[in-house]
Amino acid sequence: MIEMRDVSKQYRGKGSRGRSVTFDAVKQVSLTLHSDVRYALVGESGSGKSTLARLLMAIDPPTSGEILFDGASVWEMHPRELRKKRAEYQMVLQNASGSLDPRRSVYDSIAEPIRCLTNLDRSEEREKVLALAERMKLSAAQLERLPHELSGGQLKRVCMARAMSVSPNAFHEDGSVKDTLKTVTLGTGPYMYRGDRDGNIYTFVRNPHYWGEPPEVERFHVKVIPDNHARLLAFRNGEVDLLVGTRQISFDGFNEMKAAGYGALVSEGEANYTRFLAFDVSKAPFDDLNVRLAVSYAIDKMSIVQNIFAGIETKADSILDPALPYCDVQLVPRIYDRQQAIALLENAGWVDADGDGVREKDGVMLKGEILYIKGDPMIDDLILVLAAQLKEIGMEMKGNGMEKMAFHAEYAKGVAITLYQTYGNPWDPHTTISNMKPDLKNDYPAAQALALVKNGNDIIQRLNVTTDEKEIRKTYHFVLSEIHDKATLLPISYTRELALHNTDKIKGYTFYAGQPSHFNVAGIKLK
Repeated sequence: MIEMRDVSKQYRGKGSRGRSVTFDAVKQVSLTLHSDVRYALVGESGSGKSTLARLLMAIDPPTSGEILFDGASVWEMHPRELRKKRAEYQMVLQNASGSLDPRRSVYDSIAEPIRCLTNLDRSEEREKVLALAERMKLSAAQLERLPHELSGGQLKRVCMARAMSVSPNAFHEDGSVKDTLKTVTLGTGPYMYRGDRDGNIYTFVRNPHYWGEPPEVERFHVKVIPDNHARLLAFRNGEVDLLVGTRQISFDGFNEMKAAGYGALVSEGEANYTRFLAFDVSKAPFDDLNVRLAVSYAIDKMSIVQNIFAGIETKADSILDPALPYCDVQLVPRIYDRQQAIALLENAGWVDADGDGVREKDGVMLKGEILYIKGDPMIDDLILVLAAQLKEIGMEMKGNGMEKMAFHAEYAKGVAITLYQTYGNPWDPHTTISNMKPDLKNDYPAAQALALVKNGNDIIQRLNVTTDEKEIRKTYHFVLSEIHDKATLLPISYTRELALHNTDKIKGYTFYAGQPSHFNVAGIKLK
């Protein structure tokens, strides 16, 4: 059992005009966590969730208050005693790839807690790591690989194995979750998992402990169908009654079902996220503002949203939807104008001297690649259209689609243009803005936003610690205006979420407020 008694955590930072300020990340929190019980901590970005987790794990000490583990005060323990206690509770982080050292093998990542918290020799350590790998369906060959060489699901199993290496209380020997962890609940949601599974269908029933109004649907089944086409076929055949999310439905399939008379909904309000292009402004040719502006005029966004995204996504003129908090900045949109793009390049000295269709200046050619994460045929089509539109102004850009892990490794090397997206609801605008620190430019495409601003890091750092609403709004307006004026990031489209439902059984569906991509069973209205 872990207890927090009137715990607060304060940090010091710089406020407006560089003054030192103190702010509360966590303030006077008291709670009790029992073993074998699932809890959910919900809050917006910056509300203190991560700080609270670090306090519970005894990573950071509280400014005031007391934290107890099985009745003993954590920060009054001798360091050796605290080290032993750490073996009894471990974290499995949501971002599996980000929680693993990219330079360490999978084997070393799993073995690290064993080395730090036990006295096993190397042969015993290896025996335990191999046993854990077997439980998690990881091969001996995969243990020798680096994190970027594994899939997302494999990385998650690596993190589970690492936690189990010294804290296996929540898992069975085969790696499956213990029954108590699956069934005991405090009733924070309208439904609870019934516990049965065959790998393809999961059943959820009304939670009798739910604090709110009981949902209309008594029980529902989640069916695992990995392929978009197979999902649409199952929907058409009546095997499933509701599909939610653009990851589950292609735009063409959505419009086909809509035309056939099925219930078809598009989320309204704030965009889910923004698709954008990020330029490497540190070197030619995109260190030239005229080149970036020319790209802005050369991209026909209206044609893209109508023909690639079937009119479901909308044209984006700002990197963050103006409907988001603090983002209602008045920007003058750059309308598609190929002649204006050509004029900008000509006047800046970018000419096609040898008639090969590619402009150059001072020995630098207007050519390169557009890096993107592959796997979505629509994005493949988008890249082809972008390349074709840029070719019309004398710029040769070729698409380079990569798996997600390889994409990030390649991006860190420096790429001319990158197609990426903002974090989206519910994390934006705060998370995307926070990732605009120039120091993060090797990790996040959005960090190119302030790469041309000398004190860009300080601007974002001050924003992250201030509580002054006027200062926050002023900073957001500066950042969004800077992106637009310097054309460091080029927004393409605002995305929406989709839902299809069987009108014979379902009267309507309401998207989950603030997180439309999440399945909202309580939003189902039966006939």
